[in-house]
Amino acid sequence: MKIFLAFTTTALIVASTFDSAMGLAKYLDELPNGSSFSQELGHPNKDSSKYTDFATAFADAGHAWSADFCAKTFPGSSMTNGEAFGDPCCTWTKGDTPDATVTAFTTSPTKATVCESTADSPTETPATTESPTTESPTTAPPATETPATIIPATVAPSTTAPALPAYTNAPSTTEPPVVTDPPITESPTSGGCGVKSDSPHQSYRHFRH
Repeated sequence: MKIFLAFTTTALIVASTFDSAMGLAKYLDELPNGSSFSQELGHPNKDSSKYTDFATAFADAGHAWSADFCAKTFPGSSMTNGEAFGDPCCTWTKGDTPDATVTAFTTSPTKATVCESTADSPTETPATTESPTTESPTTAPPATETPATIIPATVAPSTTAPALPAYTNAPSTTEPPVVTDPPITESPTSGGCGVKSDSPHQSYRHFRH
């Protein structure tokens, strides 16, 4: 009888452990990279009677991985569930290969994975809408044209000096007339001696005594 009870108790423990392991394996299949994790992810210290915060949150989500559950923050961490389990873009579905592999953890994720499409795509600055520019009509005053003042041209009088008369030769000086000796008047002979004149032009005079 005692042997039977002992066997029954052992069988129940084994069955309970098996069910827990099978249940955990079933739930891990619902997570990206779930096969890398162990019982400690859902049960602290492998105590099947206790549940971790993540196990409770996953149970509340119906033990199903969805984009909504993926985007939620992992309990006690600053990263999302997707970043913790290698599905940072939240595109994984059961049976697919996760975008990234992760190191198994129990209660705290070690390193967040990054969505490559988000990291590679440059952040575009939203285009700023330019407000239409209202241009005021140009009201430039009409240009006033100043009448042109025509100044009469002043012709300066000709300052040409009158032509000088042609140079004329001064009249030649007239040579003084040759002085001629007055004619010799002979006095009547009254006697006397004749006097010889010294001038070549005079004839000898004879005087009577």
